[in-house]
Amino acid sequence: DKGIIKTDLGLFIVKDTIKILNTKIGHIGVVKRGNIKNNEEATLTVDNDIRHKTAINHSATHLLHAALKKVLGEHVNQAGSLVDSDKLRFDFTHFNQLTEKEISDVEKLVNDEINQNIDVIKKEMKLQEAKKEGATALFGEKYGEVVRTVKMSDFSFELCGGTHIDNTNEIKFFKIISEESVAQGVRRIEAVTYDKVIDYYKQKDNILRIISDNLKTNDNSLVDKVLSLIKETKELKIENDKLKKELSNISTSNIEFEKINDLNVVIKSVSVSDIKELKDMSDTIKNKINDSVIVIGAIINNTPQIIVSLSDTAVKKGLHAGNIIKQVCKLIEGAGGGKDKFAQAGGKDASKLEEAINSVKLLI
Repeated sequence: DKGIIKTDLGLFIVKDTIKILNTKIGHIGVVKRGNIKNNEEATLTVDNDIRHKTAINHSATHLLHAALKKVLGEHVNQAGSLVDSDKLRFDFTHFNQLTEKEISDVEKLVNDEINQNIDVIKKEMKLQEAKKEGATALFGEKYGEVVRTVKMSDFSFELCGGTHIDNTNEIKFFKIISEESVAQGVRRIEAVTYDKVIDYYKQKDNILRIISDNLKTNDNSLVDKVLSLIKETKELKIENDKLKKELSNISTSNIEFEKINDLNVVIKSVSVSDIKELKDMSDTIKNKINDSVIVIGAIINNTPQIIVSLSDTAVKKGLHAGNIIKQVCKLIEGAGGGKDKFAQAGGKDASKLEEAINSVKLLI
């Protein structure tokens, strides 16, 4: 509950309530005016709109629990729950992700019960009598000798002390908005009811309108348009990768290198769009030049990147790509590493890229 606590001298805004030692209710909030003292007479006013919407979501949670048991099986049990005025969250025992059909079936069962205008019967009775009549009790929950039951026809019958509505038609609508895993063997459903369902579809409708406007199509053709764009994007990516490879071959067709200690050393700064392209260029050069030490660098997204690639001959002579990169990356204020034949690094200081890659000559 939320609301206000008012005394002659003060006004306290209640933002949340909690149980203290399972026997008392603690009110969390802020003193808005004056002060609150012990033994003062106080008037407590609950926010009825929030209370009613919370009650709606709570009763809908009971219907959801029952629907899950009918669709998935009797193994389904509550493993946690959070209900407020905006939405409901329900954790339950189940080992598999729900299929679209299962979610649809659960939603239909709940909405069918809502549309049947079922009275929500709240009744106190002895615990043994409630269990004998088939009331569902929560695993691990402690109950007294006398319990409160909440029943909605033969569809849902649970032990519960919480706030509930009087008739299922007060829920109006029920919509599952997400389903996910939260632990091994435990799934979580979030759902909305009442006017929040309308808000949910308004938001979705707005998203569809924005997408449709940007793609210059209508809702009826939107799916075909998106699928066509996905296909076109995949084809363009394949073509783009092919062109990049051809450009890489052109740029490496006349590779300049120098001899240092009987090794063919290639030191080169290049212009590429991503690290994959830099690696592909390194491989292309390595395939064309034997006994090689390849050090190439590029500025990608304003960040200096360096690759060191060594031939078997270079490794046999005692060089190690990982050790080289660790020395080189210090100059670009970066970090990197790798194995004996291949290593890479990224840094912060792009202005030192040329100095960094040329420093490898001295290391060789």
